Amino acid sequence: MKFEPRRGDTSSEDAVCMKTKKNKEETGFLNVDPDIYWRANLEALAPALSRKTFVVCVGRQGNRYCAHFEMTALPKNADATIRGLAALIRALPRSVRRLWDGAKTREFNIGLQAASLGRPIEVRLPPETIHDVASLGGQLAITSRLARAKSETIIRRRS
Repeated sequence: MKFEPRRGDTSSEDAVCMKTKKNKEETGFLNVDPDIYWRANLEALAPALSRKTFVVCVGRQGNRYCAHFEMTALPKNADATIRGLAALIRALPRSVRRLWDGAKTREFNIGLQAASLGRPIEVRLPPETIHDVASLGGQLAITSRLARAKSETIIRRRS
């Protein structure tokens, strides 16, 4: 999955982004990316979350800052991944937690991969998980991508 500007942003020159594609053409759950947008620099989130996540993208995107993360452990399902991310965010040091709390957008983006001839996929989240997201001021999003047969890694660095 290559980095793509979100929500109409056209300038991502300052962002550093890395994302890898799933290497099989199959339908399934990929991961949950916390996507954070704010007017303030969000780079302090990266080291605070680095023990259990890796940075997909952090930096300036258009006229605001963005940060996108993924869990380093292979996710079992959306529910477990969201609960794990919520626990990490709740445990952030106060100074870093202010970045999360102040962000305009705090989104838990559930990534799904759809194969051209695959089975349908359903994502069920129990009320406790939805409560976790809401208690953090977050929202849920779902992104579905068409599977491709070969693996690809795309890295975009600051100019």
